[in-house]
Amino acid sequence: TRGDGVHVEGGAGVRIERCAVGHLGGKAVVVRGGSRHTVQGCLVHDTGADGIHVTGGDRPSLTPGAHAVLHNEITRFSRRQKTYSPGVTVSGVGHRVAHNLIHDAPHAAVHFEGNDHTIELNEIHHVLRESDDAGAIYSGRRLTYWGNRIRHNYIHHVEGMPPDQVRFRKGVLAHAVYLDDQLAGIEISGNVFDRCNDAAAIKGSDNRFENNVVIDCR
Repeated sequence: TRGDGVHVEGGAGVRIERCAVGHLGGKAVVVRGGSRHTVQGCLVHDTGADGIHVTGGDRPSLTPGAHAVLHNEITRFSRRQKTYSPGVTVSGVGHRVAHNLIHDAPHAAVHFEGNDHTIELNEIHHVLRESDDAGAIYSGRRLTYWGNRIRHNYIHHVEGMPPDQVRFRKGVLAHAVYLDDQLAGIEISGNVFDRCNDAAAIKGSDNRFENNVVIDCR
C-alpha cells in the first residue's frame, strides 16, 4: 500500500502480535490514544516513513497510556521520508520500548516525546546512515520531558555519514543518544555503546549518564 499498515485509535488492550508489516508508503503501525495496547513480535520492514508510532496518556496529569513495543525487528524504514520518521516514536506518558532490534536506516532508531517512558534492552545498529546532527535515540527542546529512562541498551556501529559528505561544520555529529537543546530530567544508565561516533550528547539540565560502558567510540 502507499499508506500506513495498521491503525489503532482509542480503546484498550489491543494486541498486534507476530505480524509482518512491510513495503508501505507510510508507517507500519500507528497507535493513537487509548491504553495498554501492545505491538509485539512483529517484523516491520521497508516503510516509507516510521516503523511503529505510539501516542497516548495525559501529560497534565501524568496519567500513563501504558502502551508497549516489545520484541520486534524494525529495519529499512524511512525510505521515502528520510528524517524524523524513526523506527519507533513514542509520545505522551508512560510507554515501554523493549527487546527490539532496530537497524539499517537513514536517521534515528527511537524518538521520544513526553514523560515517564522506558527505552530498555534494545539492540540498535547501522542507523543515522544518511543524516547528521542526530541521535540513534533522540529527543529535545522541552524542559518538561522528565522521567524518561534509557537503560540497558546495546547500541553499536552508529557512525553517521562519511566525513566527506558532512557540510557546513567540521566533523561528524552522530550520537548514540542525543538529549538536544533544553531536554531535562533524563536517565541514561547501564547501556553499552560500541563503535559509535560518540556515546552521547547531553544538553539541558538534571540529566544523568551513569554506569554505562563505552567501547571504541571516536
